[in-house]
Amino acid sequence: LPPYTAPQGGSAVAGDSGVAAALQGLARSLAERLGNDETAVREALEELRQHALAKLSARTRISLLGRVPGQSSVDVQAEFDSSETGAQVRAKLCSKLGVQRLKVIAGGRALQDGASLADQGWATDQDRGGQPLRVLFLGTPLSEAASNGDVPATSSS
Repeated sequence: LPPYTAPQGGSAVAGDSGVAAALQGLARSLAERLGNDETAVREALEELRQHALAKLSARTRISLLGRVPGQSSVDVQAEFDSSETGAQVRAKLCSKLGVQRLKVIAGGRALQDGASLADQGWATDQDRGGQPLRVLFLGTPLSEAASNGDVPATSSS
C-alpha cells in the first residue's frame, strides 16, 4: 500500500493530490466491502492515520516541565524533538519564558548548545513512560538583562 501521509505530516487531503486520491480510493473500496458510508470510512481512516502519526512523534518527542526560580510559581511545559540542538531549545525557551539568558538543567546535566537532545542523552517521552522530563530553568529576565546592558547569549550559558 502507498503511504497516506504527506512527507510534511499534514492532512492527506490537504497534501499531495495523489495521496488524497489514493486515500479516497481506499475509503471507497473499504466502504463497498463493509457496506458503510464512504465519508464515515474516510473519517475513520484519517483518525487512524492521526493516531499513528502521534505514536511515531512520541518516539522522538521530549517534554520538559519546570520553573524559573523566583520568577513564577507556575510550571512551564514545552515539547521538542530529540533532533533539535540545545541552542534551538534554549532560544525557544527564552522566548517562551521571556528571559534573556537561560540555563536548563535536568538530571544533574546542563543543556549544551551544539549537540542534539538525543546526542546529549535526554530521554524521550516514550523512554520515560509518557512522563515529562523535570528540569530547572535558571534565567535572567529581559528587563534585568537590559538594565545591566547584557546582550543576548547565543552560546551555552
